[in-house]
Amino acid sequence: MFFGQPKTIKLGYEKIGRNEICPCESGLKYKRCCLRKKHAEEQRVLTAIHRIRDEKKLDKKLKRGLKFLGVGHESTENKKSS
Repeated sequence: MFFGQPKTIKLGYEKIGRNEICPCESGLKYKRCCLRKKHAEEQRVLTAIHRIRDEKKLDKKLKRGLKFLGVGHESTENKKSS
C-alpha cells in the first residue's frame, strides 16, 4: 500500500564544491587540500581490496592445482599411510 511521497533522507553533511574553501580551515580551496587526501585514502583502500581479492583467487587456483595433482587430498593421504 502506498501512503504518499517518499521522505527525503538528509545526510549529516553538505556536499563540498571543489572550488570552495576547505572546511578544515586551512585557507586553501578544497580541491587543493582535503580532496587530495580523500582521494589518496580511497586509492589505498581500493589497492588493499584488490590485493586481498587477488590473493584469494591465487589461493583457489593453488588449491585446485594441488587437488588435480592429488597433493593434500584426504583420499590420497589415507592410501599412503596404509
